[in-house]
Order: sequence, then structure tokens, then C-alpha cells
Amino acid sequence: KKKKKKKKTTETKPHNNINNPKQKANSQMEVVVVRHGHRLNWVQEDWGVEWQKNRPNDSPLSDVGLQQARELAQHLTQRPVSIIYASPYFRTLQTANEIALLAGVPIHVENGISEWTNSEKYQKEETITPKELAESFPLAKAEGQSLYATEPEPETLDEIQERVKRFVALFEEKEKFEEGKRIILVSHAATSILLIRELLHKPDFNDPISTCSKTVLTKASPTDDWHLASEPGCAAHLSGGVASPWHFPLPSPE
Repeated sequence: KKKKKKKKTTETKPHNNINNPKQKANSQMEVVVVRHGHRLNWVQEDWGVEWQKNRPNDSPLSDVGLQQARELAQHLTQRPVSIIYASPYFRTLQTANEIALLAGVPIHVENGISEWTNSEKYQKEETITPKELAESFPLAKAEGQSLYATEPEPETLDEIQERVKRFVALFEEKEKFEEGKRIILVSHAATSILLIRELLHKPDFNDPISTCSKTVLTKASPTDDWHLASEPGCAAHLSGGVASPWHFPLPSPE
């Protein structure tokens, strides 16, 4: 009797990397929108810093906020980071600095993602000086770097929406698609929501954004749109979980 030939088996490779998340991630470009950590002025009236009088809205992080920033940094740097953009406020720079120290990449100080200082409540105030920036955050690059040239100033809601729209256009023009490119945007609650709205083209997006949370967006090609790749405002990487969530006020029920 003739022996039957055994059929050769071949290993099936994942189709389009669907079953290989690491390979899939490396083939995409990623933007991570991050909110700063817990603010010191939420728990302490006198911050103990010399700039409090001139910059009353520029609170540094609390001890809780620093811990959040370190946990966020440990989480985000499990994969390479290409560049970090940060708002020119002390709390966002502190948050970005923890990431930059572990990632070994510079911080691009960006006015376009700065805090919303509501013109109904605030007057124009100073931001961090070049001297302070150099002393406190050596990895930060500010002079001549901001895509959005105008310094932070009080704005209406329409004005901040226009500012973020303009920044996103400039950002997408500068940061061309590259496989494996990962960009961190360290901003504030209101600005983060508007960034996500603009990148996703979803004007109704209004999910709560908590301190040191992340929202991951990806695209697979230069012509692809941005897509959500994580829960919006995800805080699963933080030992304290969700803290100080914020979203734009919802309309009152009739």
C-alpha cells in the first residue's frame, strides 16, 4: 500500500496586522491628547511661588498631580515618543516634562493648545518667562517654535474654537504622516475637547476629560482620517483612576 503524503502546513500571517496590535501600531501615526495633572490651587490657596501674583491662573501641579504625571509618563513611554507639544502654562509643562525625561525628546511649547481663559471671567495675564522656562524645563523649546504665534489671552468660546481650528490646520501641515510616529499634545480640559472635536471632525464631542487622562487618535495613511483608538479621557493607567473630570456645560433640560 502506498503511504499517503502528509500535507504541508504553512503558518497563517495576520491579515492587515489586525491580530498583531504591536505591528499594527507601528504602521500607524498616533496623536495622544493629554490633560495636565491635578492643580495645586485646587487644594492650597497660597502656592508658595513668586509668580502667583502676576500669573494667578498659572498654578503648578499638586503632589497628587506630580504623581499622576509620573504614572502617565511611565505608561506613554512604553513605546517610543516622537515629539511633545505643551501649552505654555506651568502645570502643562510639568506634566510634559515627566514624559520628556523618560522619552528623551524635546518639548515644543505651543500657544495654540494653551488654556481657555474665558474673557467673561479673566483679564490678560503673563505666562512663563524665557528665563524661567530655561531654568525649570531645559528640554522645552519656545522661542520661534510655536505654530500659533499669538500668545494666550482671554477669549470667547467662539474665539478659542477658531484658535484650535487654526492650530490643527498648522499642526497637520507640519506633522506629515509617518508610520510609527507618536505625538503627545499636553493641554487643558476645554482645549483638549476642542482638539479632539477638530481632529475627528465631530463638533458634538463633549466627553469628560480628567486630569492626566489620555485620548489616543490614529490614522493609517496620509489620506486617512483620524480615528479614536482609546476610550476618550482614559485614566486606566492612573492608580487613583478618574479625577477632576470636566466637559463643557450641557444644555438644561426643557
